[in-house]
Amino acid sequence: MNGKLWSIALAGAILSLVAVPASTSAAPTAAQTVNVGGCMARAAVPAQNWMSPFNTPMTEPGTPAMVVVDYTNVATNPLAQVDFAIVANGKTVTMVRDTGSFAPNARIMHGFAIADSAVPEGGAVTCVPIRAKFSDGTTWMNPTMPSH
Repeated sequence: MNGKLWSIALAGAILSLVAVPASTSAAPTAAQTVNVGGCMARAAVPAQNWMSPFNTPMTEPGTPAMVVVDYTNVATNPLAQVDFAIVANGKTVTMVRDTGSFAPNARIMHGFAIADSAVPEGGAVTCVPIRAKFSDGTTWMNPTMPSH
């Protein structure tokens, strides 16, 4: 996806960070819960000032450092929230949480503001689902957590 389309996706980003309790109930595997189709990090972009062709001064506001996660709920139950570890060079650099009401087979693409220091050189990251909470209150924990 080109930079303009990612910028459009980022413009509608949902920013959220809330706590989730763990559950002791049996849960599906990651492959049966969340399928990550894409993950991209981008460093902050400063505001830009320029002159339009009409000789009018223009200002484009900057954007914070962000990560965009494109994923699908492949579970049979609706999801209420999903926590992702953002992994670069084999280590978790930050985590983000998505909340909402995500129906089975729903494809979700949300952006999250992150610290600029969490964006590695080149922006190459992997988004790993580490915990999910279903709308019925049950939770799933990834049995193979990434290194932190």
